[in-house]
Amino acid sequence: VLNPITSTYKVDVKDQDLKETAPSEKVSYASIIRCTLPSFPSSLLTEHLQYLTLTSSNLAGILPDISVCTNLKVCMLGSNPGITGLANPSCFSCLPLTTLRLDGLGTSGTPIPSPLPLSLSMLRLDGSGFSGKLSVKGMKGLRVLWVDHGTVDAKEALEECTLLTSESQGRLKVTVVPANPVAAQVTASV
Repeated sequence: VLNPITSTYKVDVKDQDLKETAPSEKVSYASIIRCTLPSFPSSLLTEHLQYLTLTSSNLAGILPDISVCTNLKVCMLGSNPGITGLANPSCFSCLPLTTLRLDGLGTSGTPIPSPLPLSLSMLRLDGSGFSGKLSVKGMKGLRVLWVDHGTVDAKEALEECTLLTSESQGRLKVTVVPANPVAAQVTASV
């Protein structure tokens, strides 16, 4: 769909098998959810892209370097267990991201992407098996953090991520997903 004001395109597809990837020319919003994609739609990765959701799209292989998406604010790639690694683990560092979801990937043993943007307000890495420790130092605006057990120092997270705006009502939700998925989730609030 072409937005006549900005001359950018919006791609919004749900619950379909796609035979071709979306057009790449000036796409700023791409939401492809619960679809079967033949491959990662790398043609969408341009400086125009601001919103990317490829949740539950049966993606497989290595996530391409998305650092070319210099205006990307929302990146949600969760629930794609076929994604097994990152082409560039630091590809998120220079992006103006507010939301990053890399939950439910098949990245077991892959180091946590680093560094991450300080602009994040939501970060989900749970259920992906990333290795290493996550530092949230300087992420003052982080409101929601979901990680696997042992990935982050919860005390540091609660001290570092002090959101005191009326919008968040001074709360930070830290959900640590236990190593045993049957166990209850632990939520800490400030």
